[in-house]
Amino acid sequence: MLSWQGDFVAVAGMLIENDYFCKHAGVRQKITIREGRRVTAMVGSARLYVVCHKRKLLIVALKY
Repeated sequence: MLSWQGDFVAVAGMLIENDYFCKHAGVRQKITIREGRRVTAMVGSARLYVVCHKRKLLIVALKY
């Protein structure tokens, strides 16, 4: 699950600093979601340090 909370992104219960995704808008792509509906989404990804795991992880952000 991904949700935006001001300066943080919540990913599966973990809070990750949102500064990167504010500065890098991402790429527009058409994706298929529930029941085959096609929508245009902004897709961004980055390898960011996640404090609770003490290592870098690949974080993917979708906004549609």
